[in-house]
Amino acid sequence: RYTHNQTPLGHWWDGMANKLIKFFTLLGMSYRAFAQTGESLMLLAGSVAIFNITYSSFITQSKKEVPGAGDKSLMPETEKTFFPASLIIYAIIILGGLTNQLWFPLAFFSTFGFLWVKQIRNIFKFAKLK
Repeated sequence: RYTHNQTPLGHWWDGMANKLIKFFTLLGMSYRAFAQTGESLMLLAGSVAIFNITYSSFITQSKKEVPGAGDKSLMPETEKTFFPASLIIYAIIILGGLTNQLWFPLAFFSTFGFLWVKQIRNIFKFAKLK
């Protein structure tokens, strides 16, 4: 990763492994939150959180393929700045796990995760202006 000397298969695998880690972590947290509380709402929140995380990753990857869409995101990356989304996601998951409040990451990702809607809207508005 550091030298950016990777094969296309390695690049694909790196992205997939990152998504799979988030998927199975949220799946396990939603099941455990359901087992702790007995509320089926935890399973629904976990499903929505998994969808949001997966779909926002898809949108992020798709923006790289749309000409001019990369700088129309909510938090555009430049050479000097970037938004550490994965780091924040993992920090929220760890916080919920360490405090044994598994509902917290599920609630956060099932609501805040809908930012992908705003990203699609920004790109759509940009495409209409062209």
